[in-house]
Amino acid sequence: MANRKFVENIIKILIGLIIICPIFVSPAKVWAYDAVTTHRAITSESAKVFNYYYPELVISSLEIDSLARGSVDEDTPPRWLNHFYDPVHQIGFRGLRTSKDWAENTTA
Repeated sequence: MANRKFVENIIKILIGLIIICPIFVSPAKVWAYDAVTTHRAITSESAKVFNYYYPELVISSLEIDSLARGSVDEDTPPRWLNHFYDPVHQIGFRGLRTSKDWAENTTA
C-alpha cells in the first residue's frame, strides 16, 4: 500500500512539473537596446574618447554626425548581412560577403 502511494505521489509531481516547467522555460517577450539610439550613442562616445586621447587628430562634430548616421544606416537591409565573419573558415553569413571584405572593399 505504501509503495502504491509513493508511485501516485511521484506521478503527481511529474504531472505538476510537466505543467509548470514550460512556464519558466518558454520564450517570453524580450527587449534589447534600440539599434538606432544605441549605435548612434556608442559611435559618438567612441569619437569623443578618440578626440580625448588624440587631440592632434580631432574628429569634427560634422564627422562624428556622419559616423553616427553611418552606424545606424549599416543595419538597414540588406547591409546587415555583411556584418558576419567566421575567421576559422573565412566565410560570411551563408556564404555571403564577409565583414572583412566589406570593410576593405569600398566599392562593394
